[in-house]
Amino acid sequence: MHPPEAVESNGVDVVMVKARTQDAAVEGIHWVSERGVFCAGTRHELDTLWLDLDDTLYPRSCGVAEQVRVNIDKYILRHILDTTGSGNVSPELVLRAEKMREELFLRYGTTLRGLQEKYHVDAHKYWDEIHAALPYASLIHPDPALEHVVSSAIPLKNKWILTNADAAHVRAVLSALHLAESTFTGVIDVEAMQFANKPEPIAFQRALALSRAGTFAQCLFLDDSVRNVRAAQQLGVKGVIIGDQFCQCELAHLRDAHQASRVCTGKDPTGGAIHGAWSLHDFADASKSIFFPT
Repeated sequence: MHPPEAVESNGVDVVMVKARTQDAAVEGIHWVSERGVFCAGTRHELDTLWLDLDDTLYPRSCGVAEQVRVNIDKYILRHILDTTGSGNVSPELVLRAEKMREELFLRYGTTLRGLQEKYHVDAHKYWDEIHAALPYASLIHPDPALEHVVSSAIPLKNKWILTNADAAHVRAVLSALHLAESTFTGVIDVEAMQFANKPEPIAFQRALALSRAGTFAQCLFLDDSVRNVRAAQQLGVKGVIIGDQFCQCELAHLRDAHQASRVCTGKDPTGGAIHGAWSLHDFADASKSIFFPT
């Protein structure tokens, strides 16, 4: 086995994913072999992929999240804050809507869950205003390589979309990407999880049952949210952050190493292992060209 190259950034060890091995692993890194994907320190074979939808299956740069935030703010203004129905919205009220959205998201995992808890909002009416108004075709463009990435480059038997959104939104995103629903074993949306949502432990427990996976240790979870990945890891799931959150905020010290390698792993400031890739394509490329011995 060739040892991985290590660099040090601000006193934090960052292990670049450059080692090649057949079925062994450096702690915290996921390796692929002919017998499946294994995680360091365990012989549990992974067989189930949980793949987040928004900002994971397609890049954040598409602007979907930004448009969703705008739609949510309008919803809060229309149904929660502007009780007179006058439509005359002051700048102060706009700021209150933005603050409410952010606070509910941080506390409940999604703004919808917070609105349900505090204001008994009907989810389907909410989605009609948040998602149905999205110009999917102009925001999300077809990705011809994505079908191969999901179907072949990530060698796991069961592949599920795991999302805090609704099934109609999933179908609209897949349609815009020109990605067939049959590419996946199935979809676990927030309704299927009985409106529990990531990062709540109960959401992952329900996903485990719905995906018919044996144990958390047999699940690989790809998500753009650091918070969601950490929550899953605490349950024993193997998590990888997809996208730019890996080199932002409290993980900014990993930025240079991450840009250099596209896929890497290290320790965050709390001492926990953290793993990430710039994109789903980068993760799949690493699985194929780095983890498989040549």
